[in-house]
Amino acid sequence: MKTNPKNILGLVALGLTLFINIAPTWAGKVGAHAQVAVGTNQQIGWYASGSMVGARYSADRTQSIGCSVWSIATPTFPPSVSCSARDSQGVSFHCNSYEPSLVGAVQGMTDSSYIYFEGPYQAGLCSRILIYHGSDNIR
Repeated sequence: MKTNPKNILGLVALGLTLFINIAPTWAGKVGAHAQVAVGTNQQIGWYASGSMVGARYSADRTQSIGCSVWSIATPTFPPSVSCSARDSQGVSFHCNSYEPSLVGAVQGMTDSSYIYFEGPYQAGLCSRILIYHGSDNIR
């Protein structure tokens, strides 16, 4: 069997093309908001923001943020959502809600989603939850 330089060159080009297509690619930038922030505001009360990826890769081991949905298979207990966050200084905020729209917002959350939630002082209730999905939150 005789080898043809054109065939070898074609196989090399095909191999490189296949290799390049399976290499992982990332788009976007990591936003400055990826770190966890907890604070207060006179108009809204407590608020927290950040992402689980930002907390995981932060320089400290204090940061955390997340939300969970609780559902029990009985009509007397509607699904609820619970969100909590702790910033690098150890300041934390936690809130809950039975509001169906807030429960639905959290159900699509991923570890790289930007999470924002807020609630009035001392009530422990979430009044707003924002889950943002975008490539700018991926590391």
